[in-house]
Amino acid sequence: MEASSPSEVAGTLRLQGVYVTDILETKQKTVREKKFFSVGKLAKLNVGFKKVKLRELATFARQLSTLINSGIPLISCINITRSQTESKVLKSALGDILSSLEDGNTLSNSFAKFPNIFPEIFIYMVEAGELGGVLDEVMERLADHLEREHDVNEKIKSALTYPLVVLIFSMLALSFLLTFVLPKIINVIQGMGVPLPLPTRIVMAVSGVFINFWFLIPFIIFLLFFGFKYIASKPKGQETLDIISIKAPIFGSIYQKIIVARFCRTLGTLLKGGVPIIQALEVVKKSVNNVIISRAVTKAQERVRNGQELSKPIEECGLFPPMVIKMIAVGEETGSLDILLERVGIFYDKEVGILVGRLSSVIEPLLIVLLGGIVGFIILAVMLPMISSMMKGLS
Repeated sequence: MEASSPSEVAGTLRLQGVYVTDILETKQKTVREKKFFSVGKLAKLNVGFKKVKLRELATFARQLSTLINSGIPLISCINITRSQTESKVLKSALGDILSSLEDGNTLSNSFAKFPNIFPEIFIYMVEAGELGGVLDEVMERLADHLEREHDVNEKIKSALTYPLVVLIFSMLALSFLLTFVLPKIINVIQGMGVPLPLPTRIVMAVSGVFINFWFLIPFIIFLLFFGFKYIASKPKGQETLDIISIKAPIFGSIYQKIIVARFCRTLGTLLKGGVPIIQALEVVKKSVNNVIISRAVTKAQERVRNGQELSKPIEECGLFPPMVIKMIAVGEETGSLDILLERVGIFYDKEVGILVGRLSSVIEPLLIVLLGGIVGFIILAVMLPMISSMMKGLS
């Protein structure tokens, strides 16, 4: 059997119902090993940089859990889920994973060949499930975790989609008004021979920019987008953006709760799945997408490795609410850290849902007021010279 360590061999054989008495390690390249290498290379070429949606990954994990729990052999389970999935990317990857399993590799090692499809939490959880002989339970927990992550993302998207669509169409309508409609009205106003008030001059200047320099607008948008990308790619820039995101009014509170929920839910799921805490913290550090918390987790790893508590470095970073710190401390004392973290994660997921719902209800009227103010200013700019002309004619 091919594997990277004797423990992997023992885990795989245990899943097959084989009692291991002795494992002899040899390091010899075989035809099979070369074949698997080529399969892995082809798999990466076939899949490329495409990713699988969280919902599809959660469905796959739940189906696999149900099939394994039913006593169906692992290779047959993968084959069945492959035939049922609608994702072409996942289907292609599962075909190569089947070849890997047939060559004697473990499921976790086979998943690890596709890091762009299966996140690290997936691979670590599967590895822990294989070693503990509880792969079906682990896959069920993974499915729950991925579904919660998907639900939070969908709530945020649905709350922001409508205001964003309204804003885009409103900007397009205003651009059309300033480019094609207002110039004709302005020509009439200029022919009246009356002094132009400040609002009218402002609208004329903006209209002139849209008419004469319209080709610069896409370039400016393009420049801003890639400038933001460039800043985010640098460590110092990413840190600055993370600080701004946390301290931003209204949005900062939501962003902070999203990070806390993801941290607690991911760490709780990994610990409950049997992943050692040092490895679990490594996965969490990469999944939170925040430089400040990643640093706190790195400090936590060092302290836990030296036998110290997890709650202290988490408290020192200053981003976690007192309730979370207290729950982590209690969990460490009572040995129920995984359970308490999952509960806190679920609580903050609900908090995020409530806040996002409120944000959506606040953004819509603010957007209407903003657009109404812009339209009102344009109308005022057009009407003021007309009123001045009428007053001059009456006098």
